[in-house]
Amino acid sequence: MASTAALTRGGLRLVARAPILANPLNVVAFALIAVFAFCALFAPLIAPYDPLLQDLGSRLMPPSAAHWLGTDSLGRDIASRILYGARISLSVSIIGIVLTAWSSWLLPGSSAPSSDWSPDTPVAWSTKRSCV
Repeated sequence: MASTAALTRGGLRLVARAPILANPLNVVAFALIAVFAFCALFAPLIAPYDPLLQDLGSRLMPPSAAHWLGTDSLGRDIASRILYGARISLSVSIIGIVLTAWSSWLLPGSSAPSSDWSPDTPVAWSTKRSCV
């Protein structure tokens, strides 16, 4: 098993990142996220049809070479709709991550009521509120 020991090379301190890639499940998860992000970013190039184009003549079609995942009740290509929907999901998740990082940076500075404040204080406050 790889350790996270710090290495010193030329005066620079390097920390090994190998432990996160040592677990095969982490590698699979990273690959799935990368594929999802790639499909979301390049949806206009990958999607075979316009996701909003309605074709009532080909509604509720099963999967075929023309429509990889079939069509819905309005004849829209499901594969195209999933690819374009991934763009929205990716945007929402990035916004959520940025807001969470921003609020975690802001919260410790704004919740310090006195000099005896520690990072565990907000946790203690929320625990006291939930136990009452």
